[in-house]
Amino acid sequence: MVTKISLVGAKSLPIYFREWREHLGWSQEQLADRIGTTKQSVSRIERGIWKWHSAYLEAFAAVCNCPSPLDPISRPPHVELSLEARFRALPLLSQEQVLDLLEVVEKKMRKPS
Repeated sequence: MVTKISLVGAKSLPIYFREWREHLGWSQEQLADRIGTTKQSVSRIERGIWKWHSAYLEAFAAVCNCPSPLDPISRPPHVELSLEARFRALPLLSQEQVLDLLEVVEKKMRKPS
């Protein structure tokens, strides 16, 4: 079940905290222990009756090994990220390193052997 949250003046947005937790096979209590909160807090957030905050999102994404910290509020766990989305989720320094590597590969491909 996808929970929807409403923002003032906006349509309801889906959140996927429950789907990510269930994907890992964890109970609410197991998740709460891992991120340092209570089972009741996890339950309320999953049901959309308690607002989550950035610290919760960051802790949740870290313990769930989400590729991007925005995953729990942007996609369910079974939906794969595109290559571009994975690139954009990298820190800026890592993006620069990837681009440098691609430039080297591109130069090698242009040179006749």
